[in-house]
Amino acid sequence: MVPGFLVLMVASLGALLYGEATGRSWKLVPKMVLSSGFVLVALDHGALESTYGRWILAALILSWIGDLLLGIDRAFLAGLVSFAIAHLAYIAAFVRFGASHTVVVFAGIAVLVVGVVVLRWLRPHLSTTMAPAVTLYVLIIGSMLSAAFGTRQPGLWVPAAMFAVSDVAVARHRFVDPGFINKLLGLPLYFLAQFVLATTVAVEPVLGFR
Repeated sequence: MVPGFLVLMVASLGALLYGEATGRSWKLVPKMVLSSGFVLVALDHGALESTYGRWILAALILSWIGDLLLGIDRAFLAGLVSFAIAHLAYIAAFVRFGASHTVVVFAGIAVLVVGVVVLRWLRPHLSTTMAPAVTLYVLIIGSMLSAAFGTRQPGLWVPAAMFAVSDVAVARHRFVDPGFINKLLGLPLYFLAQFVLATTVAVEPVLGFR
């Protein structure tokens, strides 16, 4: 990653946080610069050279679409769907990487408990339309987390966990208590997670998992 690119990404994150804090109409621009950045990082690291890399790239592109949709009024549900499919692509990538079934099961039990707690917290704030969609989304991201833990690779499960926490921040902002603190926590975690996952596409060819 060249220094100029890194400076651009950090500056874009700062601009995005400033835009969120002040309600600027142009805040979608730095957000999409950052989203384009993690797609470019994956391509630069050889995402097209392995099955694992292509699944990660698909997840990042779907996330790019989700970021765009979440920045458009009345497109939240469409954005949620895009991110849900992105998580399915991540699951496919982690399974391709080599996830232990035993670890996935035990991690899944722990994640399920956390998911139930999150849903019980969110449910009073969800409309009849959003409740099924959010429940399904929580199940999907929980499955993604379990698959990531199953790889037993901190370089995968740490960013996956960061992604999940950022989603909780999004849910809190959207349904429970809107405020800049949600953005201040969620956005850096989300983009850092995506950039880390983008760099992992260089790992699989080395390990011979083409």
